[in-house]
Parts: sequence; structure tokens; C-alpha cells
Amino acid sequence: RIMDAAFKNITGAMKKGMTERDLQEILEIEMLKQKSEGVAFDTIVASGPRGAFAHGKPSDRKLKDGDFVVLDFGARFNGYNSDMTRTIHVGECDSESRKKYNAVLEAQEKALEACVVGSRASNADRVARDVLRGYGLEKYFTHGLGHGVGLEVHESPRLAHVSDDKFKSGMVFTVEPGIYIEGWGGIRIEDTVVLTHDGPERLTKTPKKLICI
Repeated sequence: RIMDAAFKNITGAMKKGMTERDLQEILEIEMLKQKSEGVAFDTIVASGPRGAFAHGKPSDRKLKDGDFVVLDFGARFNGYNSDMTRTIHVGECDSESRKKYNAVLEAQEKALEACVVGSRASNADRVARDVLRGYGLEKYFTHGLGHGVGLEVHESPRLAHVSDDKFKSGMVFTVEPGIYIEGWGGIRIEDTVVLTHDGPERLTKTPKKLICI
């Protein structure tokens, strides 16, 4: 809830000409206003070509028309951590960029459907890659699909093609496919979910439809 509220507030404040550091400061202050005990990890803000760095630290680069801006952040509350990523577009989004965004969103949604009690975590990773492969983007997905989150930011299960972990009811983890294209930028969409016998329940409620500011 802290992250959802903070993100909603920051989207109203974002505008062309702001720096990545400006966004980091506003986002972290908003989380504190929502009673966060602090950040769960170093906030990632990566705009334009810098979005090709999956873990890009905020810089003094200013937001420009045509940029995708990757925001990966987490709040800490009662000793527990959270994790969410959304990608926002600055200005009008051309059809090719929108197609890439929708491909990542489809990969994330299909991977969520594959998170089933008793199945292997590696299968969900494979599902996401299969979707991106259909769009010619699989080679740009350069990290695992997700990870457990709780008292530590990274816990089991590990959602990756090399993982032997199996999904169990009650597990809390992230699902976060992304693409990172050198010289162009990046897109990542991440939710934190809790797995139930009926499937994953999203704890991060922020909508995932592309936002253009």
C-alpha cells in the first residue's frame, strides 16, 4: 500500500526536464509520508538509453520526450521489504515502443499464470521467455524472472531457468520480466505476489497499463 500510494503521487509530479535524482528524492519522500521505515534497497531510476542498465542508479540526466523511465523501488515496514517496478513513457509513445511495452506486459501476465502451487519456478521463467521470443525480444531479457521477498529483499524461491525451487502456497515473490536494449533503453514490469492455491494474488495493486506523461 505504501508503494502504491507513493507511485500514484509521483506520476502526478513527473514532468519533462526533471532529473532521475529528482524522481528518486520525490519517490522516497512519498514513501516516508506513507509511513515507510525506509527504502528496502537502493531506488532505481533509469531513463532513456540508461534504461538498458537493469540496475541503473539515478543520475543527473534529465527526462526527455521519447524516454522510457524505469522506476524500481521498495518500502520497508515492520521489518519486511517490498519490491515493485513500473515503466513510464515521457511524451507520445510511438507504435514500436508501445509494442515492446505490451510484449513485456504480456510476458509478465503469462508468467503470473504459470505460478502454480507444485510447479517449478523455472517453468514460469520459461513462459516469460517464450512470450518475448515470439516478439524477437528474448535475447534482451538478461536476468531471472523474480525472487522471494520478505525479511530480506532477495529470498527463496528463485524464479530462473536454473532454479530447482517448487512453488508452495504462502510464498511471497516478485515476477519481473524486462528487456534492456543498448543505445535504446529498457522496460521492466514487476509485481510482488503471494501464492495461494487459487494462484498468485498481487500485493502491488498499481495498474500496469502504459502511462505517458
